[in-house]
Amino acid sequence: MGDEATDKLKIKETFKTGYLKDLLSKQAEKLEMTIFAGSLSLDCGEEGKVYNSLLIFNPHGEIISRYDKQHLFGYSGLGERFQESDTIKEGRDPQTLVIDSFRVAQGICFDLRFPEFFRKQLPFDVLVLPAAFTYTTGKAHWEILLRAEQLKINVMY
Repeated sequence: MGDEATDKLKIKETFKTGYLKDLLSKQAEKLEMTIFAGSLSLDCGEEGKVYNSLLIFNPHGEIISRYDKQHLFGYSGLGERFQESDTIKEGRDPQTLVIDSFRVAQGICFDLRFPEFFRKQLPFDVLVLPAAFTYTTGKAHWEILLRAEQLKINVMY
């Protein structure tokens, strides 16, 4: 989403049109495959903010799902400050999605820290969760995934 918190505002696209969405749509169609694309900056209609979105394109290049990140990250400490709510508008729960008989749960990055969010999507076969963590906080987020792996939950990263 950029080096600076406001970089995402400069590259935002509308839901209907935009360079990245058009490119991903064409690639999905050309390759005849489903593409999970996140995170994309989409216009939210609010000055100075965007949605942090996950779009899923089918093999025909059509968007079959859109999820706008619901849980916004905030951290201040050790000389760092990250406050997604400064530039990102909170989204809503993702839609139920089935692709080729696989039940797909959707989330973005910090959503990982909210188990009830994923329990609402149960049962699912695949979890799609594009993520980028800071060095300082990343260890805590990945520790959860490692614990899940130890519990024999299928985790791919």
